[in-house]
Amino acid sequence: MTDEGLRILTGLRARYDGTRRNPYNEIECGDHYSRAMAGFSVLDAWTGASYDAWGQHLRVGLGAERYPVIAGPGWGQVTTSGPAVSFHCLGGQLPVTEVSVPGGVIRAVHVGGELAAAAITADGQLARLAAPVSIPEGGTLTVTLAAGPR
Repeated sequence: MTDEGLRILTGLRARYDGTRRNPYNEIECGDHYSRAMAGFSVLDAWTGASYDAWGQHLRVGLGAERYPVIAGPGWGQVTTSGPAVSFHCLGGQLPVTEVSVPGGVIRAVHVGGELAAAAITADGQLARLAAPVSIPEGGTLTVTLAAGPR
């Protein structure tokens, strides 16, 4: 529903363009309260990415070729290239015990170029790492997907 979503977003941004209303007072997020971070929900919806710090679960979506992921302990960039999706940590560190790629079928997980032992669910959507890893600044986690339609 990309076209529908873009129409809603375009209308919302036009309403809060700063000429008639405060661009940081989005009524949908609570009147008279600045909610600039609410814009990140659009990024999450568009890309399909999220991070659950409690469960150390990194969810990387296939909604875009390259996009940022901002998590509590670290942040970085996800890149989709062919049958692989990579998270490159640009700051902090990101603890991961599970990784999922909705819409893709996981075949392998590599951390820092090394194959990580992981139990992959029958549908291929989730990989539980045998041992928790922490992706340091400059480090990369790569998920190799099965080739074919998604």
